[in-house]
Amino acid sequence: TSWLYRIPAGCSVPIHAGPGYALCQIITGRGKLVLPSDREIDYCAPELYIFEPGALHGWSDVVEDTLLTVCEVKAEDS
Repeated sequence: TSWLYRIPAGCSVPIHAGPGYALCQIITGRGKLVLPSDREIDYCAPELYIFEPGALHGWSDVVEDTLLTVCEVKAEDS
């Protein structure tokens, strides 16, 4: 399943996790990727992040409107 998200400059997305693998492609924009333990990574489009199921992450300090696609792939049942 895929989604297109827009995060306006000045906004943030709280830390969250998904049930499957997620490919997050930053198409436009600039800000910070937030990880557990207050770790932050600057992002500037174009970027690609791959998250494993349950990986906590969020977006903050968005200084340029950010457009990203998220493709979620279900993890195989054990």
